[in-house]
Amino acid sequence: MKPGSKTNGNHGKPLKTEHPLSEKDEQARRLEGVKKLQAEALKLWHALMKKNK
Repeated sequence: MKPGSKTNGNHGKPLKTEHPLSEKDEQARRLEGVKKLQAEALKLWHALMKKNK
């Protein structure tokens, strides 16, 4: 490992831990998941509305 490197040899990726690094990180990760689910639900709703016409 090079002096001053904080990645522990993972080629620039942060270290994986069992617990999130902060509450903000956890919230951001969950929010991202919610946005994906909402986008999928919206697609399904549009498909259903199109089918019912």
